[in-house]
Amino acid sequence: MKKVKTDIRQKLIEAALALASKQDWSQLSLEQIAKAAKVLAHDAQKTFANLNDILPAIVEKIDGDVAKAVGRPLSSGTPHDRLFEVMMARFDILQKHRKAILGIIASVKRDPSLARNLMPAQAKALQKMLAIAGLQQDGVKQVLATVGLLAVYVASLRSWERDQTRDMTPTMAVLDRYLRRAGKLAEIVFSTI
Repeated sequence: MKKVKTDIRQKLIEAALALASKQDWSQLSLEQIAKAAKVLAHDAQKTFANLNDILPAIVEKIDGDVAKAVGRPLSSGTPHDRLFEVMMARFDILQKHRKAILGIIASVKRDPSLARNLMPAQAKALQKMLAIAGLQQDGVKQVLATVGLLAVYVASLRSWERDQTRDMTPTMAVLDRYLRRAGKLAEIVFSTI
């Protein structure tokens, strides 16, 4: 039974991404997504209470794809290099769904209330990225590391939005620059905690 629920969930997430690449998120409905996923509307509503409940699931899907792409948690290399590798893997996944992700970002900018659905999922996602990079912390250090990585991610995401290159060189440069700045700050802050 759990496998069936997982399959329905995955189908709905994939259909949501496919539709979001073609039309504005605010114009979509859970019923449209269910139809595109070939899932009964009743099953879709049991899986997601409403359209915007799919947004955190999309973030979780990206997390899972990053974990698969990187493999096991990284242990060799500098913290900067490991985090850079993990975050670039995330941007590679975002790039595969570029139109949909850009559409969702545009919808969030028009309707900031959507961030209510996304922010907790993004915080968890960045904690997972830190763990994959072998940089998981405890307590206050975990909160500070997550907030710091969120700032780096938002700045890099803004660059990615404008980045029209195939190899994402501008995004890589911004990510590298901000990770280096955050690393210096982390050294100072973590040495005093």
